[in-house]
Amino acid sequence: EFDLFVHYLNPNAGEKSQILTFVPKGETEIQKAKDVYNFVTEKYSYNGEYSPFPSKNLRAMLESRTGQRADINLTLMAYLRQNGLTAYPLLISSKGNGRSRLVDTPFLDLFNQLIIYAKIDDKEYFLDATNSERPFGYLPLSHHVSYGYIMKEKDSGLIPVQLPHRSGIVQMVNTKLDENNHLVSESTVRYTDYDALSKMNGSSID
Repeated sequence: EFDLFVHYLNPNAGEKSQILTFVPKGETEIQKAKDVYNFVTEKYSYNGEYSPFPSKNLRAMLESRTGQRADINLTLMAYLRQNGLTAYPLLISSKGNGRSRLVDTPFLDLFNQLIIYAKIDDKEYFLDATNSERPFGYLPLSHHVSYGYIMKEKDSGLIPVQLPHRSGIVQMVNTKLDENNHLVSESTVRYTDYDALSKMNGSSID
């Protein structure tokens, strides 16, 4: 019922028509969701600030296309919902916030971030649209927490945040004698998941 939340959850006719000027590509739900995600990460700019609450309403976000984390992620949710996809706000306490363990009925001041929970093709995804270099379904490493508080019209509550990944670095070295009897070494390094993203981008994706 917080005023700034209202239109993200239930846009008015003008806001709906503006959102629907973007038509996601793809036949399946996941294809549409990824296209929506890519559109929001590319067209909306993150100002580096964060809060569990939006700082502006949906109309202001659609006009300015810049905002803090909650603003951008709620805009992502609005685009997903208007394209028939299931999405809800999810409050979390990021690593370093001092709230690693949450009671079943936590107070709002235990949370410092808002991300999006989406259920697409019967699979759960946790989304943050503040970085265009971070692929769909990846979160900042500081957002890899055990639980989040899903905000629904009914049955809000804590849910597990499951983000399976196989990040790591594997190096393989092959040493042999060449035709001149000299030792020659060949090294192959394989980066996976978050380590691969950091390597490609030249810095942390957090």
